[in-house]
Amino acid sequence: MKLKWAFIRMPLLMIFVPSFLSAPNSSAQDQKAVSKLTIDGNTAVRFLFRRPNANYALPALIFRVADAGSPNWNAAPIDRYGRSAYISLSQMRSLIRQLDGDGIPWQVSSATESIEPFEKTPISENLLISIYAANGMATSTIPPKVFCKLLSQLNKVIEMKRAHWEFEYFRRGCGCQVPGYKSDAYLNDR
Repeated sequence: MKLKWAFIRMPLLMIFVPSFLSAPNSSAQDQKAVSKLTIDGNTAVRFLFRRPNANYALPALIFRVADAGSPNWNAAPIDRYGRSAYISLSQMRSLIRQLDGDGIPWQVSSATESIEPFEKTPISENLLISIYAANGMATSTIPPKVFCKLLSQLNKVIEMKRAHWEFEYFRRGCGCQVPGYKSDAYLNDR
């Protein structure tokens, strides 16, 4: 009789224990999802490409949030961190939702970091995308074989005219084809 109960309990343990042990792992992964980042007016998304053997340093493109009518609304100032293009909060949320849904492998951390000057970042053939949020940060490295396609899919998300133009300028600087790009739409004061 005892032997019979042992055989019945073993399969139950084999079902229960693995599911119990795997539950914390999936929970930990969920906590590290891009969707768990707080997207607000201070959120920024940086695209950085420091191509090897380039004649010039392509500034990082940083999308930041601005309110309609603010001085930054249709601006794209450049500084040592990169070119800041301003978009609405709803566009920022759409951009991050699109990035999160494109199958990009993200490394998410609850630690927050400041954006470093783009010229101090290492040169690489890969595109680096970083999301800076109030409660953490997400980074991803995109290989050259796929980043032009990824960037073209994001093109429709950026609706602000100046920000859209800056995004297309950045894409061209990455060596991507950008159909319909008008290079003279804004003063190129780089």
